[in-house]
Amino acid sequence: MFPQFVLVSPDTRPARLGLRIGGCLRGAQPHNRDMVTAAQGTYTAKLTDGPLEGKTVTTQFLESGDPRPRIELPADASGKRYLYARAAGLEFDSTEHPDQPSAVDYRYLEALFDAPPATT
Repeated sequence: MFPQFVLVSPDTRPARLGLRIGGCLRGAQPHNRDMVTAAQGTYTAKLTDGPLEGKTVTTQFLESGDPRPRIELPADASGKRYLYARAAGLEFDSTEHPDQPSAVDYRYLEALFDAPPATT
């Protein structure tokens, strides 16, 4: 089973979805093995810079059929997450759905940290 990650939707409410990570991130296989295509409602998010530079994540399109504007991925440290925003790079490689991208570039924005528990 693939790990669960939090994706940030346009209305800023997090949605939990299963993501398949490639490029050897967290021991997963490269993204091109058993890759799910845009025809099945997913695309490859290519992380172009930041701490996860060169890694890929397979994720779902929004209900509107658009790629997600932001992706939030957990870091190795507990409570730390990396925030990536959609960039301009798009790849189209689907004959069944030529209007949907098969891969989208994402740029690193910032690291996010959970607030420590309040002490009494």
